[in-house]
Amino acid sequence: MVAVILAGGVGKRLRDVSQKISKAMLPILGIPITARIMEQILAETPIRRFVIVVGKPDQDIALFLKENPPPEAEIEFVVQPAPLGMADALKRVAEEIGIESDFLLAACDNLFEEGAVSDLYHTHCERDFDGTMCLLRMKKAQIAGKSAAVYLGSGGIARIVEKPSLEEIETDLASIPLYVFGPRLTEYLPRVKRSKRGEYELQDAIQMLIDDGGRIGYTVIGWRKTVTSPEDLLEINLETLRKKGGDEGLEIPGVEIEQPVLIEEGCEVLKGAHIGPNVYVGTGSTVGQGCWLSNCVVLPGTTVPEGTRADNELLR
Repeated sequence: MVAVILAGGVGKRLRDVSQKISKAMLPILGIPITARIMEQILAETPIRRFVIVVGKPDQDIALFLKENPPPEAEIEFVVQPAPLGMADALKRVAEEIGIESDFLLAACDNLFEEGAVSDLYHTHCERDFDGTMCLLRMKKAQIAGKSAAVYLGSGGIARIVEKPSLEEIETDLASIPLYVFGPRLTEYLPRVKRSKRGEYELQDAIQMLIDDGGRIGYTVIGWRKTVTSPEDLLEINLETLRKKGGDEGLEIPGVEIEQPVLIEEGCEVLKGAHIGPNVYVGTGSTVGQGCWLSNCVVLPGTTVPEGTRADNELLR
C-alpha cells in the first residue's frame, strides 16, 4: 500500500505566516508538519512508500524530504500546478504514477490522535470495503460551510454533503482528511465537476462510488488538530512541547529557563531574558536582552526585540 499526502495547498487563512513558510513546511517543534504525518504513518502501519503532492512553484517540502528522508521511507513527488482540490490532486497521482492497489490518503495540515491511522488501516484491511473514511463528531456549527457532513446507512456511509449550510445538517459526523481507498475510486475522478468554490471535491467522487454500489466503511476518532490559522500552529506546537517535554539540561549564562523549553541550535538568547514555561525557539532565531517569553513559539529566523514581554504568542 502507498500513502498519498497532499502538500500543495496555499494556506490563505495562515495570513503572514504562509508568506514566510509554506503550509506543508509549517514547523511542529522544528519538524515540518508533513514529515510529522509521515512519522505517524510509518509508526502505525507497514506502509513505506509515499507519494507527496506538492504545489508549483513552492516545492520547499520536496527539497526538505529529499535532504531529510524519514528512515525506511521511499518517496516520490507529483506536482499539482494549481490548488484545485483533492480530487484534482489525486487524479494527477493516478495519471502520473498510477494507482493499482489500495492507498492511504491524508492532507498535510491535519494531525491525528495516536492510533487513529492504525485503526483506519486495519479496519480497511480486515473488511471488504472499497474505501474507509475517518470521521469526527462535531457540532453542527463546526461542520457548516467548513467540512463534509456524513450520513450512515446499514452497510456503512450512505451520503456525504460537502460544506453544507447549517440548516441542511442532520448529523454530528464529519469527514476529516484521512482515508484508505481501493483503486476503484480513481475511476470516478475524471467525472468530478468543478465546485462553486472552484475546486474538484474528493467527496463528489466518493459519493459517485457509493451511488454505484461501493461500500465505504468508517472509523470515528476522538480528536484531530488542523492548522488553518496562526493560533492553530501555536496551539499544536505548545501541546506537542508539553507532551514531549523540554531540554532538562538546558543552561544559558545570564538567562532564566523555566521548563519545558526547547531552543534549537544556532539560536542566540541574550542575557537578562526569562524563557518559559512552554517555549520553543526555532533555528536561527535571536531573543533580545531582557525578553520575557512564556507559552510562546518563535518561528525559525525570527528576531525578538529587546525587552519584549509575550505570553501565548506565535512570534515571527
